[in-house]
Amino acid sequence: MIEALAPTLALPLLLLTGLPTGASAQSSPAAMDPSTAKRIEELADAGKSEEALKLCRKLMQLQPKEPFAARQLLALLLKLGRIDDALDAGDRSLARFPKDVILLESLALASQRKAEQFAKNPRSYRQASLYLQDAEGFAKRALKQQAKRRKSLAILGLAQLQLGKGQAALETASKLTELFPKSASGPLLRAQIRLPLLTHGIREATLSEKERFTLAGLIRKDCMLATRLEASRYLPYRLLGDVAAWLGEIEEARTLYASALARDPSRGAPHDWLLRQGAFAAHACYSQAIAKLSKRKDKHARDEAILQWYRGIAAFHAEDWQGTRESMARCYALESSFVSSLYYNAVANYESQRPQEALALALALSQRGKKQFIGELRRAGADQTRQLKLFRVLALLAKNKGDLHGSRELNHCIASVADDADSWNNHAFLCRETGRHEEAWTSYKRALAKAPKDPQLLNDAAVILQYHLKRDQGLARKMYQEAIRIAEQILLEKKLSPALLARAAQSRKDARGNLKKLAPVKQDKKERP
Repeated sequence: MIEALAPTLALPLLLLTGLPTGASAQSSPAAMDPSTAKRIEELADAGKSEEALKLCRKLMQLQPKEPFAARQLLALLLKLGRIDDALDAGDRSLARFPKDVILLESLALASQRKAEQFAKNPRSYRQASLYLQDAEGFAKRALKQQAKRRKSLAILGLAQLQLGKGQAALETASKLTELFPKSASGPLLRAQIRLPLLTHGIREATLSEKERFTLAGLIRKDCMLATRLEASRYLPYRLLGDVAAWLGEIEEARTLYASALARDPSRGAPHDWLLRQGAFAAHACYSQAIAKLSKRKDKHARDEAILQWYRGIAAFHAEDWQGTRESMARCYALESSFVSSLYYNAVANYESQRPQEALALALALSQRGKKQFIGELRRAGADQTRQLKLFRVLALLAKNKGDLHGSRELNHCIASVADDADSWNNHAFLCRETGRHEEAWTSYKRALAKAPKDPQLLNDAAVILQYHLKRDQGLARKMYQEAIRIAEQILLEKKLSPALLARAAQSRKDARGNLKKLAPVKQDKKERP
């Protein structure tokens, strides 16, 4: 079973996850407050996800015996991509409403998305398989309550396909087509069943040219039928794009992906593939998608923000710094939770000879998203050295402007990635200057781990213990003594540069002066063996 996952787990999901607002046989009129549902959706679309979640939870407290708020919460978490939170919330809600069809469907969808996350790593196929089995189980439970549920059948069919149960998936597709002839779900499931056969045949060269185009034609026929039945769906365009890409019709694939992206910016295209085909071409594809999105009456700010993000990434890879600045600025203006856009905007401004603008953006990112800052630096790959250098320049600029706190935060991000003695020393110094003495001591220890025989580091670290933390005086004494010993050894090396010799002499002088000011040994009772 695990082997069967490889060609199918990367398939996009069959259904979009809008917030459930229609009346259900399992919900009372009192629970279905349209104005509340609309308010929750408006908050989510405006990027105010935490407010929307808070309103859902408040509604759950006010109406603990009604499933409506629990459904809203789960659907919103799915829409925000918070899959683990959705699974946790769904499990708790299902314990109270074990037969609620909408909750069961949402949990099936959450399980399917969790499986997709694990499927990105071949080593995690077993975990992916387990979550797909959960998705299959939840969908079957929903169908046991209501046998003619299109969404439940669609989720079930895709889970069966991804678990390698091709015949069962075909039977589900036939049932979908029979029960819902005006729905795109049946044709799309058939297309998804056939696509892995096409890709596997092309990859392994097991299909003749005639067989390849015949199979591609069947997939295209189903997808075109789906576009006529439900034009708003992203998936038929995504599948058509996949077929074109596998057949080598690259330009056609990009055009189809743009149509899919305009309908679902997150899942409408294989973003890595688009970049590999060329950054400029990817940029054009995203621009086309944004233009198509602008014509949608139901467009949301978050949708454009996602597309602006990907267009900005394409511009960044093309070294189109103005394009990067414009897209990333627009992305952040539309969705402030996309804090990583500040990172690329900062780099683009620096590369555009706009250091002040770059500094403002870097400082904002270090305050609002330090974790994302560090993550982007770590993922910089071959550009990491250059990007570390430019952020060091910005950190020094902040220091020279008197913004020691801002420089400290930038230096912490730099040190967390560079992980060298100089970077940790810079951070430790700024921590000391801004009164963060515990942090200074921690960073000095990290610097000494990289350069244990640096007399200046030994002296400066001991200063923190002696004068600021006022503890471990015996350790401080040993560090001063070691600094003096190492400095004297360095001073014996006459071939060293004058700068290194002067640094060693100054370290010895400072360590001797500080050592004299330490309390006598007999007072350091806690430091005695």
